[in-house]
Amino acid sequence: MKNKVRGVEATSPEARGGSVKMQNLIITKSLLGRKLKKPLVLKVLEPQCAADLKLQHFVIETFLSRMPALAQFTFDNSSTIKIARYLLFHRTASRDCLFDYIYSVHRFCNWAHIQPDQLVKNA
Repeated sequence: MKNKVRGVEATSPEARGGSVKMQNLIITKSLLGRKLKKPLVLKVLEPQCAADLKLQHFVIETFLSRMPALAQFTFDNSSTIKIARYLLFHRTASRDCLFDYIYSVHRFCNWAHIQPDQLVKNA
């Protein structure tokens, strides 16, 4: 089953490790409605509520036009999702702020050769 909304196509969710369900999002259009040269494919958790869906849109809209690879980096790590959730629901919901935080974490993690979740676990 496919669901297409504003250039985002969600394929059927896949079960992963029990009750956690993943879905592939294929983004074909930019925020301005233009066709992307290369579609962006993201593997994300299936949203359980409206807040999760809003969080996904916030992350995708932040990174789609600037640095799409950071969107998957954000979805791959629970610690970066927590940063995005905190900024969206408890602070200003600024896309620039989210970009700066995640970009900084990404650069540091590449330098240290460690994932953000492992960094938090080792701290």
